[in-house]
Amino acid sequence: TTSNNINWNACWYKTAYGGWGEYASIALNGNEIWNSGGANLHGTNGESCTNITIPAARTSTAIFIASSSQSSTTRGLGLAFYNNSLTLPTGLRFVDDLDTKPDGWQY
Repeated sequence: TTSNNINWNACWYKTAYGGWGEYASIALNGNEIWNSGGANLHGTNGESCTNITIPAARTSTAIFIASSSQSSTTRGLGLAFYNNSLTLPTGLRFVDDLDTKPDGWQY
C-alpha cells in the first residue's frame, strides 16, 4: 500500500533433507529468492531470517516451502515463523485470495 519498496525480514524454521532430494525455499511473485541448496535442515540449523524486498504499490505473493519426500519414522516436517515475522511492516497486509481465484480451483 506504499509507493516505495518494503523490506520484510522473515524469520522462519524449516526442515529439509538433502539426502532425499528435499529443498526448502522462498519464492516471491513466481521467482525463487532463496533455497536450501540440498543442505540438511533441522533444529537450530533450520532457523534463519531472510530479508525480502516487496515491490511497491502492488499485490505480491510470497511462498515458503519446507519439503518432504518418502516417509520416515525418525524425523518430522516443520515450517514455522518466529521473531514476530508475521507482524508485517507498515504498508504490508495479508490478502487471502483463495476464494477469489478466477476459474475456481477445479482441475
